[in-house]
Amino acid sequence: MKKILVLFLALSLAGGAAFAQDNLGLTAGLEFNIDYLNHDDLDAMDTANIRLFLNYSNSDLVENLDLFAELGLNMYPFHATPADDFGLGMDIELDAAYHLLLTDEGTLTFGLNFWFGIPLAGNHWSGYDLSDADVTIEMEPRIRYTHDLGGLTAFGQLAFPIYLGTAGDAFDWVGMNILLGMRMEMDPGLFGLDIEIVNTLTNAADESTFFEWLYITPSFAFSAIPLYVELEIGLPVDDMDIGMTLTPHVSYEIIPGLNAWLELPMWNVTGDADLTMGLTLGVSFSF
Repeated sequence: MKKILVLFLALSLAGGAAFAQDNLGLTAGLEFNIDYLNHDDLDAMDTANIRLFLNYSNSDLVENLDLFAELGLNMYPFHATPADDFGLGMDIELDAAYHLLLTDEGTLTFGLNFWFGIPLAGNHWSGYDLSDADVTIEMEPRIRYTHDLGGLTAFGQLAFPIYLGTAGDAFDWVGMNILLGMRMEMDPGLFGLDIEIVNTLTNAADESTFFEWLYITPSFAFSAIPLYVELEIGLPVDDMDIGMTLTPHVSYEIIPGLNAWLELPMWNVTGDADLTMGLTLGVSFSF
């Protein structure tokens, strides 16, 4: 959901109508997802799910501290035999970021993110019994430096995603992601470019893989209309045979506070396996 937060910011800059300063900091939304639109052995609706979410953000409670919390409810109601296979799960995300102003142009940010995946009842479409599954806990500390050049902002970030359990042992998987990005103001709108290198420091087999994935994400938020577009390009540097990934994302602010978006993720692009596609439709309202 961090991507949605970036989306809201971009739409505010693009549309010139940021959410009111006295709002509650709450956003409620709904996403409809289809994991596989074109799987050879699965009907598309068998892989569909609905996610309801409510999040809260606050930047005024403590000076230079951003707080974020989100609660999501995931439902899998479309299986061929829903009476037996209805699935229900919950996810919780907590995030805090403290900004240390080094100079008028430079800011150092220390962040910490926690994510919890909690199975509640029933079966996933694949037959996996959610009621017997363990809670998933992940943590990601990060540090970012941002430099404002006036009309151009550049940043670099180092993050360490860590698996904390409970299906396996804590620290069974530790990653290191390096992110470089920039935002440039232009007459038509705000242009962005992110470049991320994904590495595995260690996994359950005590193995590491450096330069595993390279993600390149250009984006643009239009100034004349509240439209935001991006394309995430994933390159599997460690094994090109699995193919690259493409995730186009389009979102639009219908009225101030009401947003809708569409994602069309694609896997195995140029890979040995057949092209696989998914679909996400979302809508949210901030108040």
